[in-house]
Amino acid sequence: MDPKVFSGTNDALKRRGQRLAEKYRVQLKESGVENATVHVLASHAPKQASKDWVTENKVDVVFAGSRGLGAVKRFFLGSFSQFLVNNLECDVMITKA
Repeated sequence: MDPKVFSGTNDALKRRGQRLAEKYRVQLKESGVENATVHVLASHAPKQASKDWVTENKVDVVFAGSRGLGAVKRFFLGSFSQFLVNNLECDVMITKA
């Protein structure tokens, strides 16, 4: 695969993540939540990157979506949301995506 194709796809995903983060930031502010921050974390190793970022930034709570993978897919791919629950030192809220 052409690395430029992958890079373009990755950039598109980052932009989509940033748009979603802004949408949720606005919704939080409109709901009266003033001290919330919303971040997009892009990494080739998202589990460890998330754990490191949460620890370094002293995060109070993480909200994450669950895709609802079946047992077989979850066994082979692993569950990111389950990793967060088991490995982060802060509170974690999982929602159905």
